[in-house]
Amino acid sequence: MTKDVENGVIVRKRAFTLIELLVVVAIISIIISMLLPALGKSSVEGRKVQCQANLRALLQGYQSYSKADSNRLVGSNTGGAYDWIGEANNSNAIENHAGGRFFQHVGSLEAFKCPDHVYPHYFNSYSINGMLNGEQVNTGLGVKKHWTSGMQDANQIVFFEEDDHRGVNLNSFMLGGTVGKFIDLVAANHNLGDNLGFMDGHVEYWEWKSAGLRTRPKHVNGGPSFGWNDPGNEDWIRIRPKFRTWPGWNTP
Repeated sequence: MTKDVENGVIVRKRAFTLIELLVVVAIISIIISMLLPALGKSSVEGRKVQCQANLRALLQGYQSYSKADSNRLVGSNTGGAYDWIGEANNSNAIENHAGGRFFQHVGSLEAFKCPDHVYPHYFNSYSINGMLNGEQVNTGLGVKKHWTSGMQDANQIVFFEEDDHRGVNLNSFMLGGTVGKFIDLVAANHNLGDNLGFMDGHVEYWEWKSAGLRTRPKHVNGGPSFGWNDPGNEDWIRIRPKFRTWPGWNTP
């Protein structure tokens, strides 16, 4: 108890006891412990949403490039004269992006980098489907393709989040020709899944089912780097119908 004098009258003021203080501290601790997981989940979800916004910006740029270049598709490799990204290294992100045919149609370095990328030093988190004027159409670098229809195809994947252990995401994203054969691997950047960008401009989040794809990064502790083969893999079966060479290709 403390005594104060107010208008000549002694007023007794009651202080908190030690037990009461401990109870208050315990209640505050419980509230904080309940809020932290929610805050953490909100942060993870926020990064996933930002990645989706990045992919939408890239898809708009993809469409814009095609319209500006007589319905041709930008090269999905890296480093070639007609490719979306210039020299593929992490030394100078501005020059690397600006050196490609794609950057002027996007205009933002941030759009190329997922905030949850497993390799934070990579200047680029994404790769383009190798079927879309990349390694898997057997055209070689610098060959431009027309696409006469289908730029609004909602079933064609364009952009993947890739796990490339070589220090930078090189070339395009490739699948093997047999069920379960992955030449390149997805990143699993977002809670065991990734965002995928589709030709018509929409973005989907896919949670991977197979253990080999849910691991990040893939290549540590003896895990696969490239050429991982998992016969019957359900994720491969899900991806393959949306990863294809379209009918109607023709050279200029």
